[in-house]
Amino acid sequence: RAALGARWPGAEPVAGDVMAPGLGLADGDRRHLAAVSLSIDCFGRFAFGLDDAQARVNVDGAVATVRVVATLPGLRAHGHVGGYRVADGTEGDGAYERSKREAVRQVAAQAEALGVPLTQLHPATVLGDSRTGETSQTTGLGDTFRRLWERRLPARVGGRDTWVPVVFADDFA
Repeated sequence: RAALGARWPGAEPVAGDVMAPGLGLADGDRRHLAAVSLSIDCFGRFAFGLDDAQARVNVDGAVATVRVVATLPGLRAHGHVGGYRVADGTEGDGAYERSKREAVRQVAAQAEALGVPLTQLHPATVLGDSRTGETSQTTGLGDTFRRLWERRLPARVGGRDTWVPVVFADDFA
């Protein structure tokens, strides 16, 4: 939280629990929210082998977030982070992908019903710090990068025409 605030003056990161009533916000964070004009939900449950019940947080938590930000008197915009190639409803058939597609639809419906100005954000892989390249992500592309670095990748990952849209986490924020 301190690093985010130092990098983006005026940012008010809050910690909570998207599955708890009122997002599980502490009283101090709730007081800060009264002055918020822009909110972004940037959570998600991702893991290989998720089942539908485990992935449900991606829907229910996102909808709960819209309900909370709808109560903010100065809210000008709310951003929901969906996902690359799941927003259009055509990619992936796992529990994670299904939950992210449903979240996109339900967040839009809830925002419209409550009058929340919504922007849906659908980045590709968000990974690492733009200055250092450092990441703690070890699944998906992070694991591929690690294996490339260690020269342990058993197959060639692409050629000059291969494009993998990667966005640095801080640039996306």
